[in-house]
Amino acid sequence: MIKLIVQGKPISINSAYTGRRGGKKVLNKKARLYRESCWTSLNSKKAEIDLLVKSFDSKKHGLSMSITSYVPIKDYYLKATPSNGLSQAKGDVDNGLKLIVDFLLNARYAPRGAPVIGIDDKYNTKIFLNQLPFKHKTYITVIEIEVIPLSAIILTAAQLGLLPLLD
Repeated sequence: MIKLIVQGKPISINSAYTGRRGGKKVLNKKARLYRESCWTSLNSKKAEIDLLVKSFDSKKHGLSMSITSYVPIKDYYLKATPSNGLSQAKGDVDNGLKLIVDFLLNARYAPRGAPVIGIDDKYNTKIFLNQLPFKHKTYITVIEIEVIPLSAIILTAAQLGLLPLLD
């Protein structure tokens, strides 16, 4: 398993692009800075990434990702207190999910030589998302990536409680 810590507020796919150049979408400055933060986190884990990639067999494995975004309390709650409800500033729990996954896994989104894990995100079989208040002034996202056997995720209708519906 690899544990990465990415600094900065996750960028929503809806606000990540400034326009198009040569038919391709162009990331805005905030999204480029967040991408750099993702790659900085990967750079510090090169040996672990190599082990993860070597242990991955696309015919036998999937990836499990746990992504927890820690949001400063001042942005999480209205007027920084739980009794006032949630703030719009905190963003949706799934903001940035696609960009985080693409920035970390897919080589096609990285310039030559940039650190990426290099496993297509179609192999994500589990993704857990959390967004929690944080007693700090900055946003931090903790990402855990693990190779899991495909046999461990095969469920039957009985296990899911669906037998009455399928009869």
